[in-house]
Amino acid sequence: MRARAVPHNYWAYNNLGAAIAQGNLDAAEPYFLKSLEIMPMYPGANKNMAILLYKKGRYREAVPFAQKTLMMQPANPEYLVIMGSLWLKLGRVDDAVAQFEKALQLHPAYADAREALQEALAEKDKQRGEGKKLNTGHGKRIGHITPLYHPPSI
Repeated sequence: MRARAVPHNYWAYNNLGAAIAQGNLDAAEPYFLKSLEIMPMYPGANKNMAILLYKKGRYREAVPFAQKTLMMQPANPEYLVIMGSLWLKLGRVDDAVAQFEKALQLHPAYADAREALQEALAEKDKQRGEGKKLNTGHGKRIGHITPLYHPPSI
């Protein structure tokens, strides 16, 4: 018997993907995509998909997912750090700096944003002195793939 898509299934697919991602990013991806098929504007699955693609080195593919999270929750510092981290990996250092600075304006004590901003500014200085050589070490603070513990009310 096949399960019928009901509104809360998107939440279950996201949580399954989050659990599976702890050991296998490739196996988790279809669960996040199914969650987004049911509820395209679900911030949790969009965030998790952006992080998953980032961790797999698929930065350009991750951008639309990160952008959706920011469209839905523009004042979320974690989402700003994810977007900035993607811009940094794609060589858009000024855009990365802007995202990290905005995250710090919203949450001045956010250590991940502060460290990411320092790395981006160092990268900007490096580019001025050496040409456009991108630091590939960034990304320790991209965030974690997480489940949502309580289903949102609809």
